Amino acid sequence: MKTDRRRLLQGAAATGAGLAMGGTAFLRAEAQSAAGEIEELRIGTTALPPQLDPQTTDWIVMQRIYSMLFDTLVRPDWSNGGAIMPWLATAWTQVDDFTLEMTLRDDVMFHNGTKMTSADVKYTFDRSLQGDAKLAVTGIYQLKEVIAVDDSTVRFVTVVPSGKLIQQFTAWKSSIVPAAYHQEVGYEGFQSAPVGTGPYRLSEFVPDSHLAFVRHEEYFLGAGAAKTVRIAAIPEVSTRIAALLSGEVDLILDLPADQVPTVQGGGDFVIDSASPLNVNNFDIMGRNAPMDKKGVRQAMSLAIDRKLVVEQLLLGNGLHPGGIQSIYDPLYSERQPLAYDPERAKALLTEAGYAGEEISMVYDQPEYYPLGTAWAEAVAAMWREVGLNIKMVGLEVGQRVEAAVPDSPYHVVVSSNGVIADMEISEGFGPQGYYTLFHMPGALDDVVELFTEGGSTVDPTTRRDIYKQALDVVDDFVPMVVLFTINRVSAMGPTITWAGSPDFGIDLRPTNFSVA
Repeated sequence: MKTDRRRLLQGAAATGAGLAMGGTAFLRAEAQSAAGEIEELRIGTTALPPQLDPQTTDWIVMQRIYSMLFDTLVRPDWSNGGAIMPWLATAWTQVDDFTLEMTLRDDVMFHNGTKMTSADVKYTFDRSLQGDAKLAVTGIYQLKEVIAVDDSTVRFVTVVPSGKLIQQFTAWKSSIVPAAYHQEVGYEGFQSAPVGTGPYRLSEFVPDSHLAFVRHEEYFLGAGAAKTVRIAAIPEVSTRIAALLSGEVDLILDLPADQVPTVQGGGDFVIDSASPLNVNNFDIMGRNAPMDKKGVRQAMSLAIDRKLVVEQLLLGNGLHPGGIQSIYDPLYSERQPLAYDPERAKALLTEAGYAGEEISMVYDQPEYYPLGTAWAEAVAAMWREVGLNIKMVGLEVGQRVEAAVPDSPYHVVVSSNGVIADMEISEGFGPQGYYTLFHMPGALDDVVELFTEGGSTVDPTTRRDIYKQALDVVDDFVPMVVLFTINRVSAMGPTITWAGSPDFGIDLRPTNFSVA
């Protein structure tokens, strides 16, 4: 991920105050046309993306929709620790350290009726070689060239040995787009009228209001259970809950954990709590004193009782991590949960010569992350308890993202980050990665070197060991204060069987969505 990856929609979701109301959820009788099939599935979400080109940006609000429209060559198997499984590609071979060859399915159709071939795959990844600064994929794959050997075979040649390429292909920004159609409608045309191979095709896009979809009848996994899908933007959590309880929508996303009892008390609802490939953290602007002192950064991490926040505030809907890396990462190395030791934090502040300088802490106002105000205030209180002089600064989410830059006037800025070593972590700690740039030049050179070495290592066992070394250094340096992973909680009517995905996607494929 690059810094612009984290630019989120202006005015995105706000989590509301408590709500008490009654009601019963239902699927409208007229919407049920046959057993196991409905005319329309209605979903309430926090915000909608401004555009739908997966190679341009991969914000969370977009990742949710990309799952409806697109497919990738390979996908993580969440039931098997995130192990990579075939998808649009049926098989792959590491021909040599620089060459990966993939065999494609021969039964994949785009929404416009054209068949997917290696020419489309080549076109998709050739976009990353164009040097276009507008594209989130520019330069991330370390590709030298992409060769369409025949219609069902494609060969990727990298400039350096690259064992991480296959993992990168699981990301939504690696979604396959149709070459001819993309060239026909152009860069901006594709953003508002995309075509993919996914289980649903776009039928209507009204920015800031709703998206409408029609199922892809020729989808290679089979047709979805809903003939049509409507996804509406309902930013206020109280309004979103009310829509579910009244039957206006069938499924809502981003339900704050403290509102689960409200929903359960309103009818026969199913609650889903999914741990995402994401961790909340405070970005540290390490060029600003006193954040340039390692002892201060270490003290800030040790002062946080993450277990307390997860258990009491999030009601168990979260993870207390051992660092920035996810347990879903196939290259995960076991780590103890991040330590809570306020006495050691106080000692470190004394050793670092901290003299009570004000530390500005930026958090979202209105809220973007579930229960964001509550846990930001809790963390600030814990920091004050060990002697840190914290000034909380509430910024609208767009302003907050703009505040996380190397020349920021602030000290710590709330954020979240991807958690896979081969992807977002190694990109964030690259020579121009945002975590590298947040600190003084040269301060993280050893981390950059290790992640660069890991990314250029084909053997996965060796690569995992190198990443472990890099993450050990990260844990000691504390370039960001890792907090916790917040589960994304959803609620739905009793006739729906659906599970949230760690990659945030609204996955309505037959393998993940059905109706009674």
